[in-house]
Amino acid sequence: MIDQLLPPYLVLPGEAAVYDQMAGEKIHVLLPKQKTGGAFALFIDEVPPNGGPPLHIHHDEDETFYILEGDLVVQVAQERFTVPAGCAAFLPRGVPHTFTNLGSEAARALVILMPGGLERFFAEVEPLVTQAEPDMTAVLTVAAKYGIEAVGPPLAAQMKSNQ
Repeated sequence: MIDQLLPPYLVLPGEAAVYDQMAGEKIHVLLPKQKTGGAFALFIDEVPPNGGPPLHIHHDEDETFYILEGDLVVQVAQERFTVPAGCAAFLPRGVPHTFTNLGSEAARALVILMPGGLERFFAEVEPLVTQAEPDMTAVLTVAAKYGIEAVGPPLAAQMKSNQ
């Protein structure tokens, strides 16, 4: 709950903090929790072809995607579905989920995290995941700090092994 009035906040084009992630994924943080009284964080996830995170669980926040460009294949628990541009998907906390971009161009999704705070994870892991050999042990340690539990491989790898 927000106990005080918040000042308006405007993010102009090019002003978002951008964090590089594994395999060319980029996170553009538009509204960090500090600007929303902690209620939510808003960012754009730019997912390259075959990109996307390992199967994981958020223990502290819900995640909502609105696809701006391209399609994402999303897995929530055991269910997989394609989410094209103009559609939204809700990924509740406590449920394993992942996503991938099977297209030939980057997909872009507007993402809302409720409550906010997880956007700091992307900043903290950036130096660990952009190395030639990402330090996955350190990434998993940082993930645990933010209530993220990796429980399986990325969806693109799962789909490739099933072919």
